[in-house]
Amino acid sequence: MDSGIYAKVLRFFAQPNPTSAAANFPLDIFLDNISPHLQLEDILALRRVNKYYFHLTHEPLIWKRFLQELRIPLPPIRPTLSYSVQSSDYEFEQLVSRAVSIEDNWRKRQPTVVSTKFLDANLEVLDMKLLPGGKYLVASIRDNYRFFIALYHLDHPSGPHILARCQIPTKAYQLQAKYMTYKDKPVIMIAHLCRVLNEGGPANIDPAKFANNATIDPPASISHLLRCVHVDLSTLELLASVHRDPTGSETTKHKFWSSDGRYKPFIQTVQLQLKTPTAQLSLYSQSGVAHASIVQEALPNGQDYIVIVNLEHPRQPCILVCQPHVYPHGANRAVNLHPSMKQWVKAVRHIPEQNQVLIWRTIVTGQQLDPDHPEPHRLAERHAHGIEILDMPKDTIQGEVTFATPRAGCLVLPVGNVQVVHMTDDIWPSDGQSDFTLQASSQSLPPISVFAEMTSPQCVAHWHIWPEEVRTPKLKYIYDIHGITVTKQTRHDADPYIGHVLPGVFRSLVYTTERTDRTATPSLTSLRRYISPEFQSDWYPLARVQRDSTVERHNYKRMPNNVYTQLDIGLEAAARYRVHGLGAIAWDQSIGRVCLTIGGGRLIEILDFSHAALPVERFLDWKMANPEGFEHMEDDGENEFVAARKARSNRNVQCTGVNEDMDVDVNADSDGQELF
Repeated sequence: MDSGIYAKVLRFFAQPNPTSAAANFPLDIFLDNISPHLQLEDILALRRVNKYYFHLTHEPLIWKRFLQELRIPLPPIRPTLSYSVQSSDYEFEQLVSRAVSIEDNWRKRQPTVVSTKFLDANLEVLDMKLLPGGKYLVASIRDNYRFFIALYHLDHPSGPHILARCQIPTKAYQLQAKYMTYKDKPVIMIAHLCRVLNEGGPANIDPAKFANNATIDPPASISHLLRCVHVDLSTLELLASVHRDPTGSETTKHKFWSSDGRYKPFIQTVQLQLKTPTAQLSLYSQSGVAHASIVQEALPNGQDYIVIVNLEHPRQPCILVCQPHVYPHGANRAVNLHPSMKQWVKAVRHIPEQNQVLIWRTIVTGQQLDPDHPEPHRLAERHAHGIEILDMPKDTIQGEVTFATPRAGCLVLPVGNVQVVHMTDDIWPSDGQSDFTLQASSQSLPPISVFAEMTSPQCVAHWHIWPEEVRTPKLKYIYDIHGITVTKQTRHDADPYIGHVLPGVFRSLVYTTERTDRTATPSLTSLRRYISPEFQSDWYPLARVQRDSTVERHNYKRMPNNVYTQLDIGLEAAARYRVHGLGAIAWDQSIGRVCLTIGGGRLIEILDFSHAALPVERFLDWKMANPEGFEHMEDDGENEFVAARKARSNRNVQCTGVNEDMDVDVNADSDGQELF
């Protein structure tokens, strides 16, 4: 800070009653010249001075600067967050407090649950998906004979409640939800698969009774439906407003599709019928256009292909045939891989910025004894596994068939039986839109985490795919596959249970279920925190990202030695999920929120590992701290603050790197002149 300004600030606060001069203390001076040099503890201490500074320290510009300076993973800024004198003013502070608290809590030797809430879903919950930021929850629910997709608001001051729901033909599989842009409008895109009987099928068979991972053939011919619906975020913000009573008649009228067609929170985007088995449903954005992709197993030689659907032009899906990859003999001498061997794709992760896609390929290399089968000398297939990168089709509208040969591949697991593979998407939208975060876009890309749930032995293995820098001619970061960028991190042995993972780029949950429980709702035996040690190859050229705090007075905790730690969710809750089984579970790594429900249950338990007070609670706390004379207290400080803020907002300034709906720029006023 300039020495002259610093001296003026010291003289101001050295007065016998500095708060009496608050009316003469310009808001711009504080926001532009003083607050950038204050740390988080200073702002919180200043908030306790009086009512004027209580309101002043809630100014969004202060907390947006903190967001820019934080070097830890941040919750994404939802697309419709506007800069106004409404409840959204406090969401920037919530983002900061949640980012700081989850980082501190997750690095503890024993992370603790900060708060627990319950949500009555009204119907049986089958599957759940948390949107990034944890504010909205999408769930697949059912009654005795109908199935629905429901959308819930988890952070309303009145408590979690349902916002809207729509009926679907049958049970939803592989539920996916993501913030995306659809026809130039921000939306929540929801995709799922359904199974329906083909024409002439028996009426007494319900396709919804078959589990998602069933290995037996159904007794009738079944088709698979890819269904996508979206919710316009401008409509959703009206339903989710903190000023709207969630139990009022006006809100209830918007929750369900009305007969007159006026209120339709859910709008169908595409419905595509597929004849062959499908897997690995995912959503991604390419050049601002929403896409859905799905893996199908239909070619005679056992090769998989990826169906890519442009959601704005869905009539002609594009097909990407994954050609076999020839691994060099030096990749692993114990494995002799050949393109004629049977192979299939177990996971897909799109990289829109590079117009490429990462796949996990499993290759049958021979036979071996099956240790898990009760019959002795029973043979099973022996598998090898590799991660490969392919080029995507440039045109996804014309419905072309593209044969893609992997550009590179890395054999990560020469021998092993992998059941499920997860490749993490970034916290922010996959097409790299910078208005979802205030951090500098020049920072290195985060690593891609790859998790494999394995059997024989029962374990969860974890790899990182690190980015590398290239100059073409400007410096940028890309993902590539070779021995330097792909590094193994850890392996969690789950025997005698089955290990599962809720993946995250930086924070993940690992849970185990009973090995002998083959039901759709197995007993939950443990829930563990996982934090990646972030091992890198000795030859990896990029330095680690420095996460020392410039916002707080203390640095962040060091990486704990026990990266897998049992979480204490309470004896009663642990017994409930062990006895009744785990019906559905969802995880949001950005704020440390997990949602669970028991098998066949309708009550959703929301566990938060980060802290963020709601806006209404802040003012209630201030009122409780000053019970005497609060109602009769003069509002001069508050009125002066509101008047100064209105004068500042009337200057129509804009903030660089923030959503277009926001109107703050710390560098220029409406005439383009520098403020400082």
